[in-house]
Amino acid sequence: SGRIQLINIFSLIVAIIEFDKELPQFDDRCEDNPISNNASLDVNIGPERDPIKLSNFYELNMICSVMHNITGEGHFGRSFQDKVLGNHKIANSNSHDRYKGISRTALLQIDTIMNDYESGSKGKIWLWPDYQKVVRLAGKID
Repeated sequence: SGRIQLINIFSLIVAIIEFDKELPQFDDRCEDNPISNNASLDVNIGPERDPIKLSNFYELNMICSVMHNITGEGHFGRSFQDKVLGNHKIANSNSHDRYKGISRTALLQIDTIMNDYESGSKGKIWLWPDYQKVVRLAGKID
């Protein structure tokens, strides 16, 4: 299509690895289920003075790779239901303040991009089903 495609490279790399290693979260990750916990990624990355846990970066990107159904109370006490991207503060149950360093910078960038393109009129934001399709089409790494 002639529209801009917004692809999160980290999410694409995760999809390739999870598919190749036949990890269950590749198929199980879906709307409202980002499966973002991965204790094996509990290593520090980044500069020594400001390290972050790779697991936090993974969590942030997986939360932002799926849509989330939210409910709440709006104006005048009316309840509402909506489908939102993972950068939405209600969908991302962790406080945005929780993210530090590179994760915080990534969240702010993801936030800006997703807010600019959320309507779909400027381009398409890839979500987990898009990563699954392209990785399945490419096949396993030999």
